[in-house]
Amino acid sequence: MKKYIMGILINPKGRSPSGHSVLEKQHLSNKMIVFQDALIIIIILSLSFNHLHAKKKITAPFKVGEYLEYEVKLFNKTIAIQKVWVKGIVTMKGKKCYHIKADIETVKWVSMIYHLHDVFDEYIEIDTLLPIRIKAKKKEGSWTNTVITDIDHKNKIAHIKMTRKNRKYTKKYNGELVGIVSVLFYARTFTPKKNEKYTIGIAIDHKIKYLTVVAKDINATIYLKKLNKKFRTYLYQQVGGKNVALWITNDKNRLPVKLRSVELKFAGYGITSIEAFLTKYKL
Repeated sequence: MKKYIMGILINPKGRSPSGHSVLEKQHLSNKMIVFQDALIIIIILSLSFNHLHAKKKITAPFKVGEYLEYEVKLFNKTIAIQKVWVKGIVTMKGKKCYHIKADIETVKWVSMIYHLHDVFDEYIEIDTLLPIRIKAKKKEGSWTNTVITDIDHKNKIAHIKMTRKNRKYTKKYNGELVGIVSVLFYARTFTPKKNEKYTIGIAIDHKIKYLTVVAKDINATIYLKKLNKKFRTYLYQQVGGKNVALWITNDKNRLPVKLRSVELKFAGYGITSIEAFLTKYKL
């Protein structure tokens, strides 16, 4: 079963020019070694869409032109760069929407083993910050796929098209539904109470998943070395464990500054953390 964090799936069978896999040199299994998408990290740790928030006009803590850039690290080595932009305001299906774009690509040394480049375009309504269209264009090794999801929030139905094998799906869902990029922006509008729990619905490729999270801390301090700056944050964790975490600043900007997920596995056990750190931003 494939899993994606930050859109990265490292192929343990990939070989370096010497004929030896980089992962073998790290004494890891030649079985499945998986990285999940940092954007899904955000999803797992973000907030519920059963809130009345979804039915009210929301004041967004971001504006057109915002840019966020992250370094994704494994074993303290940078393995990918993730960029997120608020590109502009467009009309989609007769509604004014923010056009949000995210780009994730493996760095050069990882690309020699397995190159990944995923691009996401999501169109979220200005009034609700809920997506009405999600487009994910994925290139992973020789594998490519484009997934377009149109969401009918009134009737609670998602219409999904996948170019790979020309597949179509119709999925019903409960509550509210977001994508793996738009969830980041929707979650930034909340002011949680400590230990408050939420449930979330997420569209991932042709599936809809529901996850429960908790606000473990509402004033956690974190220091980012690249920015040489401390931030006070809301800390969200997946219910039932501390493997997945998200830090969002508790100021007016609500910046997601750090992400963590234990998803590198050996013989079925998580052995290390994948972490993403905010390294550049423009508000």
